[in-house]
Amino acid sequence: MVNITIVGREVFNDNDTPGGRKEVTFFEVRNASYLHEILIKYPETQDGSKAKDLASGDMYTLLGGKWIWTNNRGGCCSHGGGAGSNPPPAGGGEGEGIPGPAGLPGADGEKGDKGDKGDPGADGEKGDKGDKGDKGDKGEWPDEHFTAPTERVQALGNVTGARAVDCALGNIVTLTATGNITFTLTANAPANQTRVLTMIITNGGAHTITWPASVNWDGTAPALEASGVSILTLVTVNNGTQWLGMLSR
Repeated sequence: MVNITIVGREVFNDNDTPGGRKEVTFFEVRNASYLHEILIKYPETQDGSKAKDLASGDMYTLLGGKWIWTNNRGGCCSHGGGAGSNPPPAGGGEGEGIPGPAGLPGADGEKGDKGDKGDPGADGEKGDKGDKGDKGDKGEWPDEHFTAPTERVQALGNVTGARAVDCALGNIVTLTATGNITFTLTANAPANQTRVLTMIITNGGAHTITWPASVNWDGTAPALEASGVSILTLVTVNNGTQWLGMLSR
């Protein structure tokens, strides 16, 4: 259905109108909400023009650029389009018309430009402390890491007479006494380190064993096995200046 229809026009002499001629247009609108579109579509429309609301039958007259409800239901729209010499009949007494219904909402405007980036927000509060994690599985350690420490061994074999023992060649000394023996000891310990010498003597008690004067025993030198193995431990903390000796077996 058409929203606005021109159904007629009348032209008559009017000394108050520029050119001395006035044109009144008669419209029909789908309903009163389309009245405002008449002046947009037909801006030349002059005061005195009339419009009929087809939905309600109400009549409106354009006065001072505004559509005024005249409450005059009827057939303005039966006017023909020919020119006439007389103005349309005047209405009743003069008075201010009642405003028509509000127009329909306009179309949506264009999308605005993107706004500027906002400032960073404030730092959040510190979170609660997390729960304690589960205990991890027991780790495995390769067997090769559990090998016992080793010491270098000096195997002197059968020994008799004067015999020098240099600890730099090994902290473990093995020998079999085949005669009297006189020992000299050289610690060769690194600076500020202890040297521990272990002597494993077989049949030492069958012969006379003479120790350096730097060896201090608990009393006298211990008696060794005449037919068997004796184990002695000697310790120095001052690179051989003094040794502390003891019989381990």
